[in-house]
Amino acid sequence: MKMVQKEMQTFPAQIWRKNNDTAKRIFATDKKVVKIQLDPKLETADIDTTNNVWPSDAVTSKFDELEKK
Repeated sequence: MKMVQKEMQTFPAQIWRKNNDTAKRIFATDKKVVKIQLDPKLETADIDTTNNVWPSDAVTSKFDELEKK
C-alpha cells in the first residue's frame, strides 16, 4: 500500500499585486509531485474552478450527472 502524503501551502492575495494574470512559486522537494490543486477549500472568488487541478480532472457535465440518477 502506498503512503500518500499531502502538503498544503498558503499564500496571501498580494502575490497577484504586480501581475493580475500570473503568479509564480517554486517548490523544492525530493518527492514526486502527483497532483497540484489550487484553492481546494474554495476560499477565493474563482468563476472557473475546472482549471485549478493538475493533472486535469475529467469534467462531467450536469446532464451526465443527471442521467446517472
